[in-house]
Amino acid sequence: MSLKHTLTYHTKSIACIAISPDGQLLVSSATDARAAVWNIQTGTLLQQINCSFNGPVSAVIWLTATMSFTLDAFVLGCADGSLHVYERTSENSLFAFVCVTMAHRGAVESLDWDPRHERIASAGDGSPQVWSLQGQRTLMALIASPPKQPYIARTVKFVDDGASLIVCYLESHQIECYTVEPWSLKWAKPILTRIGYAIVDGEHLVVSNLANGIDRYRIPTMERTQNIPHAIVTNRPLQLSVVRQAAWLVSGGDDGSARIYDTYSGRFLEHLKHGDRMYPSLSVQSCRQLTPVLAGTMVQIVDVSCVVPPKLRSEVSLGASQSTHLHNRHRLLRCRSFEH
Repeated sequence: MSLKHTLTYHTKSIACIAISPDGQLLVSSATDARAAVWNIQTGTLLQQINCSFNGPVSAVIWLTATMSFTLDAFVLGCADGSLHVYERTSENSLFAFVCVTMAHRGAVESLDWDPRHERIASAGDGSPQVWSLQGQRTLMALIASPPKQPYIARTVKFVDDGASLIVCYLESHQIECYTVEPWSLKWAKPILTRIGYAIVDGEHLVVSNLANGIDRYRIPTMERTQNIPHAIVTNRPLQLSVVRQAAWLVSGGDDGSARIYDTYSGRFLEHLKHGDRMYPSLSVQSCRQLTPVLAGTMVQIVDVSCVVPPKLRSEVSLGASQSTHLHNRHRLLRCRSFEH
């Protein structure tokens, strides 16, 4: 593995990142109440966004194009519960502020985007909410009386092609699934552990369990079908990502590292050590073959093609010459945090 770029801008811990649908841009957000837009290929800082009046930027998501809209936009979620929409109208322009909406009474914990119905889901202060993206790029709340729990609504994810929304609660072990229109509870089921973070992978929900590693549950029965154990040192929520092209499950670590597992067997593939002077938690996201792994205040882009299966490397190389939807490299974004 070789270091490609080191991206420095944030002065405090990075909360999350999101990669644009075409894999060219990265938005990073942090507890310093700032966000940044980067060119992934060159490592260039393209734009700085200051949200100091709204507190730390705790969530970010890109809005992909739909049948109605040609979108090049993203949404930031902040600690005061506000959602900020930014959009650009041409490839070489900056992202312009479009609107701000007060979504929750507490920090925005999670965001998800449903391009089929042009809806955004958010979670904060123990409640989910679903927003319709209007033609004027404004947000309209769809849930008149959002359900509220005395627990942290840690993750929201659209399922059933956007017709349903899964809400995962940190302390209660509870997972709830709602029909979006009309809003109604479909089912609610507890799992075995707390839910630090969750992602949807096909017909499964993959959970960072804050106890002994990672669990995979079948939707909607919530039967546990796999456990991938690893040591939990500081009991912090560890973010997850699935890179389907490589059959990878990537997990953050509480020891300043990331781990790559085989998605199907759970076999450990690679341990990515970031050094001793890091904050203990990592965040991970993915976009096609690009897998960012974050911790702290610095982003590092690393070529990890050496750990890609040979068969996949040949497929990616072939596809790169035939389609813009495949890349001939796998990169991992690592964020390194240094003590000040």
